[in-house]
Amino acid sequence: MNASIYVISCEISGMYKIGRSANVEQRLNQIISHSGLSCSVEYVSNPCSNSAIVEKEAHSICVDRAKGEWFNCELDLAIKSVKDAYDKFAENPIKDNLCDENKIKRFAWSMVFSSASKTKPCEVLIDACNTFDDDNFIDEVISVCNDCLYSLTGSKDKSFESRNDVISFLYGYL
Repeated sequence: MNASIYVISCEISGMYKIGRSANVEQRLNQIISHSGLSCSVEYVSNPCSNSAIVEKEAHSICVDRAKGEWFNCELDLAIKSVKDAYDKFAENPIKDNLCDENKIKRFAWSMVFSSASKTKPCEVLIDACNTFDDDNFIDEVISVCNDCLYSLTGSKDKSFESRNDVISFLYGYL
């Protein structure tokens, strides 16, 4: 099955779920509806044909397994575990998956809604830069980032035009 490996955070527990799904947005909604907790997508890999193997390797790399696919670790470690497993084992990766503009638009809007509970717009900017590479940083993602910029600065005098603009801003701001 072509599926992506994802990292989902649960705000109350502070844990991260490493899993796989062909539709991460739908999976997030399932987790939220079953648990009743506030959760958000932190990272999504490009799909690959052997996602079960990549997911299993990500689980073995990540430390501090709490239960099942949930981990008590730092976000950076959860994401690095997925990236390392993907780089090592992914077969037939679909590198251009995020070029499906409808998928990017849905993901961008899900970032907006999941970010509504976040008090720091910088987190949304970091999420966007971690999720989308230069080629997939399309208008809808830039629009979300510009909303965050306005929230941070209170001014619409400056706006982002690219992922590099967002990264440069974050380096100067943080």
